[in-house]
Order: sequence, then C-alpha cells, then structure tokens
Amino acid sequence: MSELLKGRICVVGVGNRQRGDDGAGPRVIDARDPGAGGFWLDAGMAPENYLEPIAQWKPDTILIVDAVVFGGDFGECRLLDRSTIESASVSTHAVSLGTLCDYLINRTGARIQLLAIEPKSIGPVNRLSRPVECAVNALAQTLSSLIMRR
Repeated sequence: MSELLKGRICVVGVGNRQRGDDGAGPRVIDARDPGAGGFWLDAGMAPENYLEPIAQWKPDTILIVDAVVFGGDFGECRLLDRSTIESASVSTHAVSLGTLCDYLINRTGARIQLLAIEPKSIGPVNRLSRPVECAVNALAQTLSSLIMRR
C-alpha cells in the first residue's frame, strides 16, 4: 500500500457511527496516530460537506475509508480503485462516492482510492463488531505508520 500513498495525503473516513460497522471509516480517523501527518478528515455521513476543505488542502492522494459490502470476510479490507467505486455496495450517503470522486479529481487532480472494510452489522448500534473493530485499529496503525515514514 505504501506505493499508493504519494505526495500530500488526505485520508477521509466516511460512515454513520450510529449504525454499527458503517461507522468504520470515521473510527479509523479517531484511531490514527496524532503525529502521522497528512490531512485526516472524519466526513461522517455527509462527505459532500467536506469537498472544499479537501480541495483547498491540495492533496495528491485521497484515500476514502468506508464500510463496503464486497463479499469478503467480516473486517476484511480491500483497496478498490476509482473504476469500481460506483459499482460497489457502499454504505448509505446522500451523494454517491463516485460523484464525489469526480468532483475531487476535477478540482485537485488527485489519485483517489477507496479502502473498503467488509461490515458484519450495520444495525442501529453505537459500536463496531469485533472483527471490524480489529480491522479499524490495525488499519489506523498501518496507515499512520506508512504516512509517518514518507
């Protein structure tokens, strides 16, 4: 993954903390190392509200972290490229991630990747399932370490 994290890096956590594993993206932002550098943003359920702060930061790489049903094991992480974002079964958002990516590419020219975490449960609970919680913590540590080493 380190070869994908080039230049100015923006990590965007997307999801609803009140719907179990759908909150995985924002919880990765919470669990990061505060000294990791880059621009880490909890965009919650409305990433469209954060397009301008992202664009103004002028990232070279944007990594969107979100719960996505892709048929893997619960808590499994998979890196999806821009061409698969529109067809992925992504957690609920007002605007599709594909549309957001199009806008950010036009504004910044950044390379955009979706880091998908397979959810176990997206019911009305405030906590992550155990496999997704383990994945979130490991992912936050890995991303922090990779960004700090650049």
